[in-house]
Amino acid sequence: MRVLIIDDEELNVFLVQQLLEEQQYETLGTTSAIKGLEIARKQIPDLILLDIRMPDMDGLSVLAELRANSTTDKIPVIFLTALGQSADVVKGLQMGADEYITKPFGDGQELVARIGTVMRIRNSEGRAMRLAQLLEALQGVSIAINRGLELVTMLETIVKLTVSVGEFDWAGIVLDDRAQSCFSEGVRPESQNILHQEPMRTVMQLGRTVLVTDISKVAGDSHKALHEYGISAYIGVPITLGTQAIGALYGLCKEPSQFSDEQIKTVEGIAMHAAIGISNARLYEQVKMLEEVKSQMLSMGSHDLRNPLTIALNSLSMMEDEFDQQGGLPPLEDQLFQLAQRALNQMQTLIDDVLNTGRIEAMIAKGPEALDVGQVVYQVYESSQLQANVKNQHITVNVADSLPEVRGYLQPLREAIANLVSNAMKYTPENGVITVRASMATHDNHAEVRVEVEDNGLGIPLDRQDRLFEPFYRARQPGTEQISGTGLGLSMVKKVAEQHNGRVWFRSEPGVGSTF
Repeated sequence: MRVLIIDDEELNVFLVQQLLEEQQYETLGTTSAIKGLEIARKQIPDLILLDIRMPDMDGLSVLAELRANSTTDKIPVIFLTALGQSADVVKGLQMGADEYITKPFGDGQELVARIGTVMRIRNSEGRAMRLAQLLEALQGVSIAINRGLELVTMLETIVKLTVSVGEFDWAGIVLDDRAQSCFSEGVRPESQNILHQEPMRTVMQLGRTVLVTDISKVAGDSHKALHEYGISAYIGVPITLGTQAIGALYGLCKEPSQFSDEQIKTVEGIAMHAAIGISNARLYEQVKMLEEVKSQMLSMGSHDLRNPLTIALNSLSMMEDEFDQQGGLPPLEDQLFQLAQRALNQMQTLIDDVLNTGRIEAMIAKGPEALDVGQVVYQVYESSQLQANVKNQHITVNVADSLPEVRGYLQPLREAIANLVSNAMKYTPENGVITVRASMATHDNHAEVRVEVEDNGLGIPLDRQDRLFEPFYRARQPGTEQISGTGLGLSMVKKVAEQHNGRVWFRSEPGVGSTF
């Protein structure tokens, strides 16, 4: 530890230096306050012993200069004071001095003890501050890693955070089971291949952190090769799920390095959060795969059902024409015939909705494009006019001027808005009013384009509102028995809104109407 002594008495400087060097301290000394400031700024001592009264500049002014400079503001300062200088001592402590001791020092044991106490306090404060900073950084790491669920993007994020938070030259992450990896730009492919093999296996087999502070001193062909490719030191930390190591995270250095506790804890903390994030990403991939399988099976099943269903419906239609030519069916048979026809039509509607949901998911998978939401709303409005005229309903549209373009999916968005308009028409009686609006709004301090469909129809009973966006759920109530539907429409609307980083909600009052 290096101590700077600033005292205008040359004998005092000499005695203190001798005393501290006997205690294994490294010392710097000067009898000039101005020279002392210069030494402090250039050599950054661990502690300063500062006389209060000096001819060229008093100790209080020196302290003020030290505290005003970002290079020296954290250096502990102990005042050296003579009897009768208590007012100066109080002011110095108020200005940020850490301690004081009165001259003469006697055998110097009190001075040594006070230096030890100040340094212990400062070290403790420094550790607490670094721990707080580390925890804050790791909290940010956790948020960043879990912001997305795409594995490749997540690995890139982990590597970037390891470099920036851990203060390494490069970083890399290697996963064992599927040979996936990601490294900072600048890490040569040859080094990546080496890290993917022996060092990674060592880290995973040991199941603990491995420190290599100077690769040139480590035996083995792989470490020799890493050194030739520009890597001189590394930290390797296993990425563990439960008791199983699934990979390794590296912090890499160009030069030999004695890694600090903070760097080690940083990489270990990132590895812990990485394990959770990677687990979530893999679950997400599995869910996506299952969703794809589900969609394919539903699509195949629906196609297989559509052909015989079409035959059945066409056969019933031909039979109906034949019966009409023969004077019709008796009442009971006619009622049964109509019941069968309605059941088949409902099945066809269900199949169409299932196929439509799968088609929308496929469109979303292709990626977004620039959209004019106002234009989409006008298209839905125009295509709905005929149906509104048939029911003697009045439909209006109100699109705000200069709506910004959004990134999205044209056909899914159009079908989601059309579904809301279709529902409004179904549940609004003749001569009812339906209004479609598109405008700018604010949510959580973020601007958003908002689309609303309002009607003055039947409304939704309160006890049926909670499950409204569940697939296949229908909020049945008296007066809606003849309204067709499968309960897939609103769940599709919700999915489309979320794919646009949006949300869907509603307000509804029975007998008054609804707004989605």
